[in-house]
Amino acid sequence: SWMQGLTSAANEQNDNFQPTTTQRIFSAEECRVLTQEARGFLIRLRSLGLLDDLSQEEVIDRA
Repeated sequence: SWMQGLTSAANEQNDNFQPTTTQRIFSAEECRVLTQEARGFLIRLRSLGLLDDLSQEEVIDRA
């Protein structure tokens, strides 16, 4: 699945892990589509370096 592809890509990128210093603000539409728990999970994955900016946007777009 596409999520497994993201995980594989994240694992490859994890060797070059650098903590994120930015935080994404979710739009009203994104807040309507994504539950608070889902948004929190995305933020956690991002802060752990498991999702990069592009991957996070792809997940949000597919929601």
